Amino acid sequence: MELQIKSGDKIASRVNRILKQLEEDGSIEVFSEHQAAGKLITIVEIVKRKQPLQQDNEVYKDTDGKVCMRIGLRKKAKHEE
Repeated sequence: MELQIKSGDKIASRVNRILKQLEEDGSIEVFSEHQAAGKLITIVEIVKRKQPLQQDNEVYKDTDGKVCMRIGLRKKAKHEE
């Protein structure tokens, strides 16, 4: 699943708050993030893998010419007792 957040999008801060809440409650673990010009410009990719993606900091331009950056999210491993 991918969710694209561009600089200037009003929903970006809301999405980032949701991601932060998910990270705090242990649902996901953010293993890379990027700040550009004071705004978070990301493409969020939720991956069901134990290892981070090889290129988890991939920067590219989208079809509108806006700079985007891919960050990876992974579910935290549940510890068995």
